[in-house]
Parts: sequence; C-alpha cells; structure tokens
Amino acid sequence: MFLQVQDLWLRRQREAAIALIPDDLVLKTNLIGTKEMVRERLRTHHRAGVTTLRVAPDGQTLHERLTILAQLIDLVNEVNAETNEG
Repeated sequence: MFLQVQDLWLRRQREAAIALIPDDLVLKTNLIGTKEMVRERLRTHHRAGVTTLRVAPDGQTLHERLTILAQLIDLVNEVNAETNEG
C-alpha cells in the first residue's frame, strides 16, 4: 500500500493517494484529535522513551498557531507531571 501511495503522490494524484491512508494511521502518527486523545498519544510517546517532538501547529494566523502550541505545552507538562508523581 505504501508504495502505491508514494507512486500516486509522485504522479500528483494527491486525492487518490490520501484516500488510501487509513484514518487509524493518521491518528496514531500525529498529535490530532481531542485533548484526551493528544494526551494519550503523549503518554504513549513518553512510555516509548521519546524525548523530543517536532510539531507544526495548525492555524491561519500566528496567534492561532501559538495558542495551539501553548495547549500542547500544557498537555506535555501534565504528562510529565504524572510521571514525576508515579
């Protein structure tokens, strides 16, 4: 499937390539969804030993992107606090 997606993408058939990507893969490899979903992904990363994340907050304006980044930082701090308590 991945080679097919790559082939379609490179042939600029972007919609067809995107349609082949399972929603579950998108959810498991990105920090998207509700705050609880993102918090759980952060916990999973933490348990796996991940110490660095590269993020690109979505938003139309700088203010929107910074607001989302601040929310993510709050969630990261919550997950780190859980670890420090336990």
